[in-house]
Amino acid sequence: MRHGRRSGSCWVSWLLSAVLLLAISFTYDWGHASQILFAYERNELQSARSEIDQNHVKIGELQQAIAQLSIELAQETKAAKELRQQLSKLQATKASDPPAGVIFYQGNTSSKEVAITIDDAFVPSLVEKALGILASNRATATFFPVGRMISADPGIFRQAVKDGIQLGNHTYDHEWLTQLTPSQITAQIDGWQNAIDQALGYHYDTVWFRPPGMAGFTSRQLDKKYGPIVGKYDLNVALWDVDTYTGIYKSKGLNVAPSVVADYVLSHAHPGSVILMHFDTPDIAALPAILQGLEAKGLKPVTLSKLYNYSPTK
Repeated sequence: MRHGRRSGSCWVSWLLSAVLLLAISFTYDWGHASQILFAYERNELQSARSEIDQNHVKIGELQQAIAQLSIELAQETKAAKELRQQLSKLQATKASDPPAGVIFYQGNTSSKEVAITIDDAFVPSLVEKALGILASNRATATFFPVGRMISADPGIFRQAVKDGIQLGNHTYDHEWLTQLTPSQITAQIDGWQNAIDQALGYHYDTVWFRPPGMAGFTSRQLDKKYGPIVGKYDLNVALWDVDTYTGIYKSKGLNVAPSVVADYVLSHAHPGSVILMHFDTPDIAALPAILQGLEAKGLKPVTLSKLYNYSPTK
């Protein structure tokens, strides 16, 4: 009996010990697991903080970039505004500009201006004489010299431009357009431009073209063949309504008195007239009387561009 009671007591002790061991083991495992969990959470938190710090740096960089872009945008906006203003000015100017390739032979008949135009320049001494007469009378004109004469005496035309004389393209060799191929016409126009550019040392802008002998433009309308060739250069065709050659020399020859020339011009010139003369002796000799007579009639000689209120914008 005594042996049996002792055995039951041992069994209870063993059971209690087992429970205690399980409790200790569970407590240990839970604590260990908690430590692992807390460590993981700390690592995640540190990682999150590091990522937040990196994002703050990126946000700062983005803010700097935005500030720089704002400055650049303001500069671009200012530049765009200035360009719009310049464009508006150009559009306002071009609104009164004639389209390229138009034929002009007479200006505004209600004005008090006329344009004296003098062609060819085959005699350099007459060009110099004309410059002196115009300067002494404080007058101006438009010259249409041929390109080969510009190449031969560039100094004369440098002086002409310096004196305020306007120059127009009259081809390089004074060839009739109707006797040339399109490529030859182009070469003649380019040759004149190259001659004046070399003479002056810079590109000379002109908006005027005068066809030798009026060839190709006798109808005063743009010919479908020649008009587009001239128009592609942004040149306008400068014809006339007063012509000393047709009016005098064609029937009487060049041996006429200067007074005959002056009387013809003054009797035919009216407000807006474009007067065609040449660097021939009678025309240049008549020039002082023509200038004085125009002044007496209340007419002021101006350049072609002034007569048509047209300034080159190329």
